[in-house]
Amino acid sequence: MFAKRKVRGFPKTTEGIADAIETPQLGDLIRHFLYVQVNADVDLGGDELNVNICPPCPARLSVFPSALAVFYADTVRGALTADSRGVEDV
Repeated sequence: MFAKRKVRGFPKTTEGIADAIETPQLGDLIRHFLYVQVNADVDLGGDELNVNICPPCPARLSVFPSALAVFYADTVRGALTADSRGVEDV
């Protein structure tokens, strides 16, 4: 079950979140992610993708304290999932 409430006290801007999680390239990473989501047929890695062709990064974001990771392995039938709560209130 995913969290329904945003993390209180966490920055609301892309730049503020990047500073809080010490990831200055967050805006570019989000832009790359959005490009790949819209252009699923493109087979480019993050380093090969020109950020100038990517959609703009949203100015405001919301952070929720949960995530779901899905792992696939050839030796296991189906997928393994893990629910994670990785962000604490600031």
